[in-house]
Amino acid sequence: MEEMTRQEDGLIAIISHSQVLIAVLSSSLVALSSLLIATLFSSLFISHLS
Repeated sequence: MEEMTRQEDGLIAIISHSQVLIAVLSSSLVALSSLLIATLFSSLFISHLS
């Protein structure tokens, strides 16, 4: 019985860590994609002006 709870604790730790990793990754991905969109729009805008 003791072994099972240790394994479950490890699983819970892994799951919570992966959730944190996913949250960090997705937020950085959102930031990156918005940056890309912003640069695309600004370059389009500048090419329209010139």
